[in-house]
Amino acid sequence: MKYLIVGGAGFIGSHLVDRLLKEPNADVVVLDDFSMGRYENLPSTKDAKNLIIIGASIFDDIDYIFEGVDVVFHFAALTRPRYSLEHPLEVNKTNVEGTLKMLVHARDNMVRKFVFISSAAIYGKQDIFPIREDSIPHPKGPYAVSKLAGEMYCKLFSELYGMKVNCVRPFNVYGKRQSIKGSYAAAIPNFINALKDGTKPYITGDGKQVRDFVYVEDVVELIDRVAKSDLDRQVFNAGSGESTSVQTIYDTISSLMDKVVIPDYVAPIIEPETKADISKAKELLGWTPKTSLEEGLKKTI
Repeated sequence: MKYLIVGGAGFIGSHLVDRLLKEPNADVVVLDDFSMGRYENLPSTKDAKNLIIIGASIFDDIDYIFEGVDVVFHFAALTRPRYSLEHPLEVNKTNVEGTLKMLVHARDNMVRKFVFISSAAIYGKQDIFPIREDSIPHPKGPYAVSKLAGEMYCKLFSELYGMKVNCVRPFNVYGKRQSIKGSYAAAIPNFINALKDGTKPYITGDGKQVRDFVYVEDVVELIDRVAKSDLDRQVFNAGSGESTSVQTIYDTISSLMDKVVIPDYVAPIIEPETKADISKAKELLGWTPKTSLEEGLKKTI
């Protein structure tokens, strides 16, 4: 089986690389321009003989990379929602045009399966919890719109060209290799680093805002199961199915690190509450997250 992971040097993508490399007879190709991904996230090709790393942009002449590929995982995107408010054209080009280009390359090279990594940001503010995959999207920024557009292109390509395409919507993913500059639950690495370095952490708002935090290895297991299924044109939530307040996250990290520091509370950033309904993934893929919040935070620390 030959896998191509577009954006495979990033936070979630690199964990998927680790998982796929453990498969017998798997060939893994990583395509990344390393603007956000990092070489140190990936194994050495000297140690992983079945790994090829290609440093290139999704807008380069890369059609040849798709030759003989069985499954494409598309992670590459500008993933900072607040950044997209100031740079909507740039985000649209990378996230929408870039996704379309990957789909075209996959179609032209007769790739059998395409897994698009979308985002729970497409839901926006919801009134009914937990949030189901068939909830009406209310995207609140260019980033969320770009991910929804990517999903629509995926469905269209499946309908027009017969390529099996599925989408995964991660919620607040955390874990090893998460950048403090990233968009996925950035509070967690910031809390850990501040307590480790002896600086005072800060919490936006009063800390009572709740999010669905899910450990990265559970997310990549779901992504892998989606790729190995015979399903088509399906969307899956990648969440824990639980909501936890930011204050609880901080208190747990503080306790695990045995450091008592009262954080600063700064002006709030209004972001919607999240709690994923993960029953669809349980029913169709037999997937449930295995990592408790405390266990995941211990591993991350």
